[in-house]
Amino acid sequence: MDEIKTQYPAISPLNLIKSGDSVSRHVTGAMSTTLLSCLFRRIHRHDHDLHRQGVPLENIINMSWVSSEVVHTMVGCFGLVLVAPLTVFAGRIILTGWMPLESQF
Repeated sequence: MDEIKTQYPAISPLNLIKSGDSVSRHVTGAMSTTLLSCLFRRIHRHDHDLHRQGVPLENIINMSWVSSEVVHTMVGCFGLVLVAPLTVFAGRIILTGWMPLESQF
């Protein structure tokens, strides 16, 4: 957002928020995909070994470490989804000062 504000000093705070939000959505999508792929890779490696030993899928899903990994990944995804808009909002306050968006029209 600082680069946008430097290149276009007359940009309105609303357009600055839109620009920052556009970038943050792409970054959040990439990070969430990476987090989920790491989860499935870890679980799949152990799932394959346990399934080969004859452990039913229901028992594998109910194992404490599997459910712990799922909860850990879900909390991480929620954190990623929430941090992007909060960072954009904080960036707008830092770069343009605290003023209502309605007063900019």
